[in-house]
Amino acid sequence: MAKNFMEKRYSPEDALKTLEFLQSAVDSVRCVMVGILDQHVEEAQRMAGKEADGDLPAIVMAINPSGYIDVFTAQEFRQMTEEDDAFCEQDIVFDEQLLIHCNADDVVELGGIRYLLGTAVIVEMDENGNECSVTHETIESAFDYVEANLTTIAVDGMAIPAFRLV
Repeated sequence: MAKNFMEKRYSPEDALKTLEFLQSAVDSVRCVMVGILDQHVEEAQRMAGKEADGDLPAIVMAINPSGYIDVFTAQEFRQMTEEDDAFCEQDIVFDEQLLIHCNADDVVELGGIRYLLGTAVIVEMDENGNECSVTHETIESAFDYVEANLTTIAVDGMAIPAFRLV
């Protein structure tokens, strides 16, 4: 059966239709995920508002090359980093659109390119370089970053998902 599948040839028109269908499916999934994350931002804003007596702290976003993505309050993020200081490395990525915090132990360099193997916490930055709340636009930019920079690296014959830090 696998042999027949591998030997099947598609016309250029059929191949193009298949690619268009797959892109449509990817776009639909992205739309659903952005909607879910927008709801998470609203919930995090409500939580943050209660904890800070109306002073809304930043809402941050976490991504991981294995597919994890979520948003939570900056207070939750700061509690995580105070406990183990794991997210102490910072990097500005994706044409200086996103600031990420990550664990320095999760960054490797191969062939002059840096790769992130673990979780990154994304924050929005204003024009003065101050961290501020993640917005719908930040979520869209993060998805663009993931789409453009998610890759795999080969280590000891194993393919490991990673983000290019560019």
